[in-house]
Amino acid sequence: MKPTYFRFLTAALAKTMLFLLCACSFGGASSVESAAGDTRLYTDALGRKVAVPVHPERVVVQQFYAEMLALGIEMVGTNKTQSADMTVAKEMLADVEDIGNIFAGLEKVASLEADLIVVPEYLERAVLDNLAKIAPTVVVNYSDSMYSRLRAIGALFGKSDEAEAWIQAYEAKAAQTKERLASVVRPGETISAFILYHDKQLYVYGNQMIGATLYGTLGFAPPPKLKELIAGNPSELWYTISPETLPDYAGDYVMIITPNGDPAAEQETSALMNGPVWRSIPAVVNGRAIALDYKWAFYDPLTMERLLDELALKLTGGSGRESKTIDAKGG
Repeated sequence: MKPTYFRFLTAALAKTMLFLLCACSFGGASSVESAAGDTRLYTDALGRKVAVPVHPERVVVQQFYAEMLALGIEMVGTNKTQSADMTVAKEMLADVEDIGNIFAGLEKVASLEADLIVVPEYLERAVLDNLAKIAPTVVVNYSDSMYSRLRAIGALFGKSDEAEAWIQAYEAKAAQTKERLASVVRPGETISAFILYHDKQLYVYGNQMIGATLYGTLGFAPPPKLKELIAGNPSELWYTISPETLPDYAGDYVMIITPNGDPAAEQETSALMNGPVWRSIPAVVNGRAIALDYKWAFYDPLTMERLLDELALKLTGGSGRESKTIDAKGG
């Protein structure tokens, strides 16, 4: 299926006042206040009150390109080659400039004459201060849940209604996918996902990233040993395990993500999948192992929506009706 993005309901929703948003995962609150002229005050994830344009026309974002696309918000620049090109169809960002690695320099950002910049919380303060000299710069918690990030971006751009519509449509599609898979992954069966990097470290996913879809959205159960890890530290993206203990964390279905474009990681993953430990796992023996590209390791609205389709096709062996991307104008 050619990657597309949601075009969610923009009508049949009453216009509401922007409200205080509480971040679901890490507490990054954001809010909007009135200000004089053509600006308004936005309280970002760092608690800073930033005067932002009411109708920004030249927006540059670091990392939040998927949220922008999901809400139909235009941007002039984002980090394409570093992240976006791995998760978004190139034509979706054809008119958007690549800002490259902003840690290495801000020349490209400055050249775009941005009137608003949106960045994640993990940027060094020096970089943030330099960006603020170019244009008003707002920080959004990238470590928050997908819903929290989407709502924060929606509030910033006056698209709160669209954000809620996106979430409602996503949950409706998730419910359909869950119903479709009810006869495949039966009650009591478990599922787990792994990734192996070039550092030869093997990780099993918890509640975040692809785990948010598996255990949150679709309600699948992790195997007992993984469930213990999650209970002990539920906010972890993943947990380091040794290849020898992999069978202890393997569910009735297993998934493995390959970091494409990283030759060392690809080689290590291939060696693992052709080794005795992986081949001895019951899920592999029973044909219940699924290999996924690295694009499925990302945690953003567009990836999460496509992942519903991908998992449905993978788990059913491509059988049944083809999944359909939700269209706000036609369902």
